[in-house]
Amino acid sequence: FTFLRFLLPFEFPFATNLVFPEIFSRAVSFLRYPFYRSGNIRISIWIIFEAVWLTGILVMLVRFLRENLAFHHRVVWESKVPLLYGIRHPRILIPIGMKLPEEELRFLLSHEAAHHLHHDIFIKLGVSLLTIVYWWNPACHALKRQLDAVLEMRVDDYVTEDSFESRHKYLKCLIHVAEKLLNPKRFDTLECRFHMMSGDPKPYARCLHVSALVLTIGVYLFSYAFTFEAQYAAPDKIVTTFETLGSCTYMILTEDNKYEVYYGTLLLETVDSVEDYLDGTPVYNSLEEVPLELRVDVLGEDEEVN
Repeated sequence: FTFLRFLLPFEFPFATNLVFPEIFSRAVSFLRYPFYRSGNIRISIWIIFEAVWLTGILVMLVRFLRENLAFHHRVVWESKVPLLYGIRHPRILIPIGMKLPEEELRFLLSHEAAHHLHHDIFIKLGVSLLTIVYWWNPACHALKRQLDAVLEMRVDDYVTEDSFESRHKYLKCLIHVAEKLLNPKRFDTLECRFHMMSGDPKPYARCLHVSALVLTIGVYLFSYAFTFEAQYAAPDKIVTTFETLGSCTYMILTEDNKYEVYYGTLLLETVDSVEDYLDGTPVYNSLEEVPLELRVDVLGEDEEVN
């Protein structure tokens, strides 16, 4: 959802602004307020959070690359079963000297080919990158842990024919492969896969899947119905001053008792009162009364207008 909202930052006409409570707004301001300033460097609690997030991403990325290099080594030297390997040039690798009955070998090759057909390598890579970016989110790690089992179940259903004999032979093949690997985690995953293949689909399963999909899309679209903003109490009266305009600021009293505010030869605005301006700002009845040292072309000078 976060990624899609980042890519599609639009608002619906019916979107409603929701103002955060004042205590929440103050908390956000506290997190973003810089407690250290030096030149262009500003450090706040929020900046520290972002630095920790970025550091975690780099650490997770290095770990991901190291694990993939180790996996490459295991594939080349220690693999005991056929598997789909590679992203740019995916291929099914078969260990040298592996002896399997023809039927089991057909099941295994069909299994790996189904992974390639469903682009499971890219799905795993995408979830891995998601986990790297949102390393602090336990839901991402849970998704990554469950992904392998879910993809294997989908391939099992795709490869096996809808008959007891076909599934029985396929399950025997999986047990044979798991015994070669001697990995307890593989047996835990196989137990779930066996239940999926041996059980009949629930009559409400398809309806449940459609409802989950509709709910997910609905939550995403519903998130666009609201725009959150911080609470801000605007001052009753904005005071305008010209402290930084330099010494060329003056006023002209007009015939209708209004004041034209000038900065050099530049007319800034016309106001009804001078009470919001600095005391001591000179006031003249006409431009002819203004001294020549005030009537300068400020836009042509080097003095900065703020």
